[in-house]
Amino acid sequence: ASLGQQDLSGMTPLMQAASAGDEKMTSLLLSRGAGINQRDHQGRDALTHGILGSAGSGVLTVLLDAGADIHAFDQTGMTPLMHAFSAGAEINAAALLIDAGSAVNQRGGYYDRSALLHAAAAGHGKAIELLLEAGADALMRDRTGSRAVDLAREHDHLIETPVFWELNNRSY
Repeated sequence: ASLGQQDLSGMTPLMQAASAGDEKMTSLLLSRGAGINQRDHQGRDALTHGILGSAGSGVLTVLLDAGADIHAFDQTGMTPLMHAFSAGAEINAAALLIDAGSAVNQRGGYYDRSALLHAAAAGHGKAIELLLEAGADALMRDRTGSRAVDLAREHDHLIETPVFWELNNRSY
């Protein structure tokens, strides 16, 4: 089978290795010329599959070092960073993407949300904290008019936490 051969869903061996969190296989496939930014039928590349799968920092670092496109939009209009927060990926994965230059205020997806809005909607306190430290705009609103603080308020475990109050203070 060729390195770029896609299965019925459009996934390549590289996407499968990244999704499975297999750092050794990911490195091997890249060294043999696997297409780092090849897309599946949903417009997702190996980096996005790594985020959505069980990839740890090692696999993501290999993909980033190989030139994965951190700004790539899939067919839903979401970037790897947005997927990281909507999927509840490890905070280290998101930090790697931010350190690599992911645009924290880029908007996309059905609700036209930034990564901060996705993190707040998912109730990820540590992600909210990370994004605020990275300069995420707490005043942004999604397509429904909601701000991150509005979405975070729906999660009882966030109310009365320091990160919630930091988000609240930056929202007005």
